[in-house]
Amino acid sequence: MSSSIEISSAALNAARIKMDIIAQNIANSQSPDYKRKSAVIESFKTYDEISGESLSMPKVAEIKEVDTPQISKYDPYNPKADENGYVKVPAWNPVEDMAELMEISRIYEANLAAVEASKNMNQNALNIGR
Repeated sequence: MSSSIEISSAALNAARIKMDIIAQNIANSQSPDYKRKSAVIESFKTYDEISGESLSMPKVAEIKEVDTPQISKYDPYNPKADENGYVKVPAWNPVEDMAELMEISRIYEANLAAVEASKNMNQNALNIGR
């Protein structure tokens, strides 16, 4: 596989994991006791045996819990409510997560287009020899 496809594939995988984490955060934005998560993407060095070059590829280094403040929400029918009917829910704005999700989905789309372009270039190079 060419190095451009390898790099884009690694970026696709990292973006997919980050999108999954953000989707979990949005789905649980009003869940009591939920700890918001964040995927940390870092680059790592690898060696391409075909070209002999050192490549820098993205990967998810860790998924960590983010400390977010809790607010009290009146929900007397919730089984986790205290004696006054209040439940502690995370105090973060899901709109921020939606904006980040849109950003990551654009990164995903760009890397997908890069993989397709590399595949087309490889196919065209093979067709030249015919």
